[in-house]
Amino acid sequence: MKYRELGNTGLQVSEIGKGCEGFSEDECRNTKRLFDEAERQGINYFDLYASDAAPVRQDVLSEYRLWKT
Repeated sequence: MKYRELGNTGLQVSEIGKGCEGFSEDECRNTKRLFDEAERQGINYFDLYASDAAPVRQDVLSEYRLWKT
């Protein structure tokens, strides 16, 4: 994976990102698997925008962070 610096922050973000808008469609059952696969491939940029009434659930994202600790 190639990375680029995010502005002048010193943070390195992957050139490829993962869109998360559809994660809520299956009640977030596959969220952990999708994040694990993205991480395995070096992706560290996630687009959390949701244009409809089913936004990406912040509680699921928080749980994923807990799984990683």
